[in-house]
Amino acid sequence: MKKLKGYLIPIIVIGFFVVWAVYGTIKRSYYFENDSIKKSYSVGEIYMVELGPKQPPLFKYHFTFNNKKFEGGEWFNKEMENKYPKDISLLRKKIIGKKFLVYFVLENPKQNKLLWDKPLEDSTMNAPEKGWPEKPF
Repeated sequence: MKKLKGYLIPIIVIGFFVVWAVYGTIKRSYYFENDSIKKSYSVGEIYMVELGPKQPPLFKYHFTFNNKKFEGGEWFNKEMENKYPKDISLLRKKIIGKKFLVYFVLENPKQNKLLWDKPLEDSTMNAPEKGWPEKPF
């Protein structure tokens, strides 16, 4: 019985984090797959690349909407492996400061995602204050 009690708290904590991660994934999918929720586009700039133990790099970015700054993060994924170097120092040099389109929910801009397939070649390009209702290009 004592052995079971020793495992109970770690199991509850791990279970909580699993439920939290699944909920976040479902919530994000709901926002971006539901056409009745209004969304917009802005310009996001990558400002940091974090590397955790046994994790792919996390790209942190920020964008502006209605004169407020919002942040987001995207994990390095399979479609990026061929586009960017695997060496973290080279990756940071190549990607920090680069701009991409960001797709976000109008009512809740904290729900956003970086569109890797839409890098901005013109680094001076900025989005209108209210964003673009459609992809600008």
